[in-house]
Amino acid sequence: MGRFLPREGVETDETWRQVIPYLVLADPSGAYFVYRRLPASGEARLVDLHSVGVGGHINDEHLTAGLHWTSPAVRPNLLADGLQRELREELVLPVVPGGVGRLRLHGFLALDETPVDRVHVGVVVLAGLTAEAAAGCGVRETDKLEAAGWHTPERLGTMMHEVAFEGWSRTLIEAGLPREV
Repeated sequence: MGRFLPREGVETDETWRQVIPYLVLADPSGAYFVYRRLPASGEARLVDLHSVGVGGHINDEHLTAGLHWTSPAVRPNLLADGLQRELREELVLPVVPGGVGRLRLHGFLALDETPVDRVHVGVVVLAGLTAEAAAGCGVRETDKLEAAGWHTPERLGTMMHEVAFEGWSRTLIEAGLPREV
């Protein structure tokens, strides 16, 4: 059973884990989109770390006069809404006839290595983009994020010895990102 709690109260309270949708973008050739968090990103614990995933907190944006949805028949999909919000906020994806690609659930991430890890659990979703969508993909918040390009799983393995990756990205790369999404 989950519940919504004020973010500022649980961001350092290791008795709770916040569910984070973590979207990993792949192009048709099997390369993955990588970016680096800049100092203005707002999460000091992740500054200067590279990432293959775009993630963010789930908000209970569907309150109606202070009431929460309880019926599955009418409850909004908070995970999907969180993914959409993060895409709109952090990335630029072109409008492409027929859509930008396909999503599939990849798995879950729960690490205990860092203070950030110990208060979050990731729901990893892979997005297989069309070539046109991948070509137009970029970061929206250029003051907070810096695009580091598209890289194959092999290149990502090499990059891990050259630059620092956040824990979830490092774990996904070490586990072996799929060649096709």
